[in-house]
Amino acid sequence: QAVTKLRAQLVGSDTTPLCDKRFWPLSAEDTVRAAVQNWLGTQGFPAASKVRGRLIAPKGLLFSFGASGIYWPWAGEGNLESGMHPLRILPAMAHEMSHAYGFGDEGVCNFIAYVSLSDHPNVYLAYTSRLDYWGDLARACRRQNPETYHKMFLPGIPQGVLADEEDIRRQHAQYQELAPAIRYQVYDSYLKSQGIASGMLNYNEVIMLVEAWIRQDY
Repeated sequence: QAVTKLRAQLVGSDTTPLCDKRFWPLSAEDTVRAAVQNWLGTQGFPAASKVRGRLIAPKGLLFSFGASGIYWPWAGEGNLESGMHPLRILPAMAHEMSHAYGFGDEGVCNFIAYVSLSDHPNVYLAYTSRLDYWGDLARACRRQNPETYHKMFLPGIPQGVLADEEDIRRQHAQYQELAPAIRYQVYDSYLKSQGIASGMLNYNEVIMLVEAWIRQDY
């Protein structure tokens, strides 16, 4: 419901995909950074430094390695895939900035990105965050119970949201990975070597974290 309401605030009943940056904040990087800093500050975490989230060229460079972003600790900045869909860039930027503020766990960084942006006064930022999380939920549902997903979940999804998700999928499909067959295993092993026991599954822990965050208010 929140995703649908936010989208309606942006474009009303229009169901064409939001495929450009016309709703972006004037200074997107500064706005995202301020949102992450603000949330971390409310939780007692230090976040005073001006970390960066840069789009890098050429388009498809990070996608070729199966990544949408990467954090360089010696530079103190996150680099983001410039071929990424506009609806995905800002949540990804918040994720990489979370790494810069000292969080190594991928699921935690996804969570920080969500709680920093999902209730942002900028409606577009809030929509991109909630759409990103909605996508995580939809994929988890599809994996766990494909029949229920197609019979009960999919028919109830608003056309505008479906259009955005399909446009994201279509844009990202333009870029090919160099070695998709081994990418998962390599990165999974890397994360485990860094002390993240769940490896690639760690990204999906955002669902559990957001659920716990919501439940604490009830």
